[in-house]
Amino acid sequence: LESVRCGIWLLALILLLILFLYDLQWYVLPNKVIYPLWGVSASSFMLAIIREPSFKTLLYGALAVMVGAGIFFVLHEMSDGKWIGFGDVRLGVALGLFAETPLKAALVIFTASVLGVLVALPDLLRKKRTLSSKLPFGPLLIVALILVRLFGERVIDWYAVHLLFV
Repeated sequence: LESVRCGIWLLALILLLILFLYDLQWYVLPNKVIYPLWGVSASSFMLAIIREPSFKTLLYGALAVMVGAGIFFVLHEMSDGKWIGFGDVRLGVALGLFAETPLKAALVIFTASVLGVLVALPDLLRKKRTLSSKLPFGPLLIVALILVRLFGERVIDWYAVHLLFV
């Protein structure tokens, strides 16, 4: 089971790297890469169900997809695609499946947003970028997903103990 999981993540990382570079260069997340990523993310989520077969796992997965894609869908619709492209909505489906829980999916979006500020702020301060300048969000989401997969559980636990006093 672990070798299958490793293979799925290797394939996922290859597809994510392609999306990262493509969006960085052309500000587009192509469907010909997103759709296979959906299959890989669904396979990854199926392993989560095999690991913990329960209604809760299925519910959390559905909610994670709703968080991952839903927030971007609302932003896309509110702005007629000016704030965020529909490729980010599609990527959000895979992010939700990879995140596995709605809290981790929200953490991916929060982390990507913080990274976006850290990337854009220096150029804004130097006036090399304006508030209306485009910033490819896909690469930030991809980096955030990897960070959340590696450290998300610990970050969530830290917040729960130190900020929510749980």
